[in-house]
Parts: sequence; C-alpha cells; structure tokens
Amino acid sequence: MTSRWESFGLVIPEAMYFENFVISADFDSAYELLAHGRYGEIIQVDDVVGLQQKLKELIVHEEKYVGKAKDGSVWIRKNFLWENIVKDIYKMLGEKL
Repeated sequence: MTSRWESFGLVIPEAMYFENFVISADFDSAYELLAHGRYGEIIQVDDVVGLQQKLKELIVHEEKYVGKAKDGSVWIRKNFLWENIVKDIYKMLGEKL
C-alpha cells in the first residue's frame, strides 16, 4: 500500500488473508498488521526507489516470500477476524462477570 496516510483500513488484512505478500508505507497500523515487518515489508512514505527495489526483489525471489505470506495469513486469521475478536471479547467479559 503506497498511501501517505491510512487509518487501520482493510486493504492490508484482506490481502494477507488471501496469502498475498504485502509491501506497505510506514503508517502506524502497517506495523501492527505486518507484525513490525515479520509478515511483510514496510517502506518509507514516498520512497519510490525503495518500493521499486522491494518489488524487484519480490519478483526475482518470489519463493523467498511465499512462506511469509502464508504465515501472515495465519496471523491475520488468528488476530483480526471478527469472529475471533468477538470470542476474545466474550472471554474477557466472562472473566470480569
């Protein structure tokens, strides 16, 4: 994602859900969603050369990123699917009641 500003948004989690490797500009939610770069690449806003290099690396060495994309999909499904979030909330509320 090459946005200059972004709220949490759904573009990154949707891409990761379907096992796509993500290259994102460095806004706050990108760090959380990509686990600080563990499941994707984070580049500086407006870094056209950096984006070009990351895309070239991804194309030339695609096999290197397949595992990260699959792991990222598991991470997103576990931590950001609404059904799992709601279960966690119910669990927390149950502990408080």
